[in-house]
Amino acid sequence: MAALLACSDYVPAATSGQRTAYHVLSVQPNFPVSLRSTAADRKRFWQHIETLRAMGQIEESSITRADRHKRAILVATDKVRSGCGDAANE
Repeated sequence: MAALLACSDYVPAATSGQRTAYHVLSVQPNFPVSLRSTAADRKRFWQHIETLRAMGQIEESSITRADRHKRAILVATDKVRSGCGDAANE
């Protein structure tokens, strides 16, 4: 899951609304099928996100959009991001 986040451009930290981390990551081809279907699957997705935060593999950051509004985003830590290039070359 952290690798998905590392290779994505902009993953919002929002847990509700029209564009959440779940919405962005669930359309990726290598998103786990076991987390796609039911509300219980979405709840497990958010539990995985919190586990990754606790492990230090992802963290919250912020960006300033073109309209000058700040948005909280999820980013992979350097340790996880370094593996993104290797996965893209396989």
